Amino acid sequence: MDWPLDDVEFVSRLVHYADGNQNERKALFDYGPLIFPRLVGILCGGNAGLRAASLDALSRLVKVGGLGRMLVSALCGDRGMSSCDIVVRSECALGVSRVIQCCCVLSDREKEDIGWVRILPHLVRLCENGRTAQGAEQALVQLRSLMGTRAFYRRFTRALLAHQQAQISLEEEQKQDEDERKL
Repeated sequence: MDWPLDDVEFVSRLVHYADGNQNERKALFDYGPLIFPRLVGILCGGNAGLRAASLDALSRLVKVGGLGRMLVSALCGDRGMSSCDIVVRSECALGVSRVIQCCCVLSDREKEDIGWVRILPHLVRLCENGRTAQGAEQALVQLRSLMGTRAFYRRFTRALLAHQQAQISLEEEQKQDEDERKL
């Protein structure tokens, strides 16, 4: 299948397919791992109009049963919250917050199947930086609402502790490297 090179046409085709027939939805499943990172890249890009259109597409696609996991993987990937570019990470966190809002109409099973919990470590990391904290905090609030307070705090605490342990390990490695250089 040929996907349009033009971002506007690409996003509109995804919106059409999200609302489309069985064959169009099958194409989304078949090509999802290839096309969703591009959609996330558009969401995090500099064009405000395309950002809004890609957010609309993500909001529709996440409701299509089975696509949510692929979308979460794309949001956590190199073109989203794992990007080297801080602006991209910030835009992605804001987008995640809005996409999570759209999931409130889904059943509890559908919400759980999406795998939003995989996004927690990324949001915890983004809360450390002042430039990405606002979007990450908004996403955490939406995630708490989606998961329920008790389940959210249990998983958030685990993610926070894992992040702190990783930071401690990194600091210890850096200190050890400095000590070795002094010798």
